[in-house]
Amino acid sequence: MRKKRRRCSAAPGASRRYARLLAALAAALWLASLVTPRAWAGEKKKSRITPQALLFGTVFQENGFSLHGARVVVTNADRPKEKKETKTDVQGEFAVRVPAGKARYSIEVSAEGFVSQSKTVEVAADERIDVTFRLVLLKK
Repeated sequence: MRKKRRRCSAAPGASRRYARLLAALAAALWLASLVTPRAWAGEKKKSRITPQALLFGTVFQENGFSLHGARVVVTNADRPKEKKETKTDVQGEFAVRVPAGKARYSIEVSAEGFVSQSKTVEVAADERIDVTFRLVLLKK
């Protein structure tokens, strides 16, 4: 005589998985309830992004080739103690971010074996200002 197999509607352990799923869903809803009241109240987040201008430049040697590793110092003309320093990349380019708004900046470029060069630029808003330098070899 054959034994009848008992049919089970759910796989073994299904009730545990279902309980874990419900617990995870409840935790997610609880976390969402902590975050959303502020949004419902109409509070706006304060933006931490401040507008900036970009001083972008390229430094060339007198023969027209880019000058890699040149030292670039950007100084605020109104606040000489505020200086930003960088070096040119392999294409001779540099980029320095400064606060947007009306200001004058002095950009000085120097490299070993070359005569230093300086230019002054004026920033009016959150804009990009392009500057080109061509450094001449020092005469011995």
